Formats: sequence, structure tokens, C-alpha cells
Amino acid sequence: MSVQDDKLRIDLLGPLRLRRNEQELRVPPRSPARLLVHLALIDRPAGTRELCKLLGITRDNLNKLVERLRQHDVPMAPTTHDGLYALDRDRAEVDVWQFVGALAPSAPLLAPDALERLLSLWRGDPKATYYEDVAEVHWSRVDEARARMLDLIGQLPVEGRPAGLARFVGYFPLDRRAADLLPVRQRPGYKRLLVVDDTHAEAIRDILSGDYDVTTVDSVDGWLSLRDGGELEHFDGAVVDLYLTDNLGGYGHRIVDHLRDRTDIPCALISRDPPAAAGDPSGRYFAQHRVLYALSKGSNDRNLVDALPEIADRLVGESPVAETARLRCWLNWACEMFVGPVLLSEGSKSSRVTAVYQAKRKAEQALDEGRLPEARTLVDSFCRKYVGRGGPRGSRPAGKAAQPRRSR
Repeated sequence: MSVQDDKLRIDLLGPLRLRRNEQELRVPPRSPARLLVHLALIDRPAGTRELCKLLGITRDNLNKLVERLRQHDVPMAPTTHDGLYALDRDRAEVDVWQFVGALAPSAPLLAPDALERLLSLWRGDPKATYYEDVAEVHWSRVDEARARMLDLIGQLPVEGRPAGLARFVGYFPLDRRAADLLPVRQRPGYKRLLVVDDTHAEAIRDILSGDYDVTTVDSVDGWLSLRDGGELEHFDGAVVDLYLTDNLGGYGHRIVDHLRDRTDIPCALISRDPPAAAGDPSGRYFAQHRVLYALSKGSNDRNLVDALPEIADRLVGESPVAETARLRCWLNWACEMFVGPVLLSEGSKSSRVTAVYQAKRKAEQALDEGRLPEARTLVDSFCRKYVGRGGPRGSRPAGKAAQPRRSR
């Protein structure tokens, strides 16, 4: 068997792993493992004083750790100077060395299959694994190589990027730079928007597709097929043309009312000629249809370009402003749905009408003062009590199950 086959493989791009001849070996205990990680990352002979300072140990303890590594068959390099320690490159192979070497500034550009192989070296977030054991500075070479890898991937067309990128992004859920290299629908926490418009569906897709996964429907038949196909549960927000076609009147109302009654999808209406009642976001029109936004397309439909990103954010965004807008929308809708019939049967002096308005004012005060955790609880409880369904998706307090999402 060749010397190459007998090399000890030391994997650091994830939890520490030792392998020889593809057989996984027992990992040293924590203290010698810390020394091993440092030697692999430093990648040069390190002196006794340096290692003792890094590990916070004495010279005697260092010698004991080195001996324990040798007992685990970790090959230490012979050095010409006493007090210098390094891994033997002829008998050890480290994934970090392979990764950094392939992505050195002087290295040739890598093809997609080579980038795929480098992505496959990663098995987790190594900094999180070794956070208490290794100073940030010792990851600098890995960080620089990682940044270069992402730059190279970003230069590829989206459809030609390595498949392993999605797995890699999963190890770093807070790294937007890596996540933004994925197609929108593969990004962690991506949002799906439904656009129903007979004349501008593709234009709206072009405006929003950089940040959302957009599905377009450009006819009533298309809407009916989507509705009956059980796909609605996959959407996070909807933008609906009020008139849809010239000869169907306000068919968009049927769509948003179906979404209101059968799903928890927040909606916005768009129209070249919105009804006068759609000019007051706090009025009954919005509450009755549970609509967050009603947009006039404007002259030459210019308002679509200017306002659609804001509308999409209100529908599915995670900012306090967006969440507050959705909570107000659900609160107003639940109040309208309950109070309307009671007013007809019992009159405005009904004790039930008084009680619902008092509960609504309490929730509104929490929203006005920015007390979102309390507001979530109050709005969710209000909706459950008065319409038998919870508050908006993503805004329910911990421990509350989401309301059923029904597509029919």
C-alpha cells in the first residue's frame, strides 16, 4: 500500500474527524485535540512559547499533549530545532490545507466541478465547533479562501452553480452573502409570492423575482386551476389585480376573499382604477377583504415599479413595520367580521360590541407603542376569540399552533 494511502486525514471543516484508509478513527480528548487543531490551522512549525500561550498551558503540559497525539498516531514532523512542533506533511493531510491551497490568490480559476469538490469538504461551521478553543485570527486563511470561493461561485450563472452550495449555506444560516448566491426558492426562509394579473404578471415578476420566488397567473382559468390544485398553501403573500379582465368586473375581490376565508395569506390589491373606498387603509373596505394594501397602478403603470417592493415587504417582510401592518390588518378584519352581524341584531349599545372594541383598543395600544411580543399575543387571542382563527402567519406567540391552511 502506498504512503499516500497511509496518510492520516484530519478534517476540520466541521466537527473534528480523523481517518486513515477511509476508516474513521477515535478522536483525541479535548486538550490534545485543541493542540491538533492549532497545529493544523497554523500550518508551520510553532514554538513552545507560542503554543503554551495559545493553549494556556505549561511547557511540561505541552510535551504531554504532544505525546498523547503521538499515541493517537498523529504524525509529528521531525524538526531541526528543539521546541518547534508541526504536523508531518508527508504523513498527514488536512482538509483546511487542501481548501486554502486550491483557493490561494495565485491559484488558477476553478471550474464548477472543482468548486463542487471544495464545497464537499465542509461538514458544518468549524468556528462554532471550536469557538472556545481557537482564536478567530487562526481562521483568517480559511476565511479568505472561503470568500474567494464565494466570489468564484457568484461569477457563474445561477443555474450553473454547484449543487453543494445549498448544503453549504445550511451550515451558515446567518450568512446572507452565501445564501444570496442560491436561486431564490432555495434560500433559507425564502418567501413565495403569488401574482394574479392579466396584463402585468411578468413585469411584476421581473420587479420582485430578485428577492422572492414569484408565481404568476394571468387569467381566471389559471387562478381556478391553481386554487383547485392544492398549491395555495405554499404561498406567503399575494398581489391580485382587482379587475383582472375588462369584462369580469371586480373579480379580484373573489380571489382575495377566497384567500381571506380559506388561507392565512396576506393580500394586496392593485388596479388602474381602484374604488374610492380603497383610499383609506384604516377603513371598512380593507377590513372586510382583509387587504393590507390597495395600489393604483398610476399613469403608464409607473406605480408598480415604485411601490411593489414596499408592498411585497409589507406582505411577507420580517421588519417590525411589516409585522405591525399585518397585525393591524388581522385585528381590523376580525373586529369587522364580528361586529357587523352583532350591530345588525343587537344595535350599537350591545355589551358584546363594547367588549370587542375595548379588546381591540388594548391590542392597538400595544401596536402603537411598539410592544410587538404583547401585540402578537393580543391580536392572536382577539382573532381566535372573535373569528375562530389565529393571527397572521409568523406573528403568533410561542406555543400557539398555526391555524389550518386550507386551499379549498
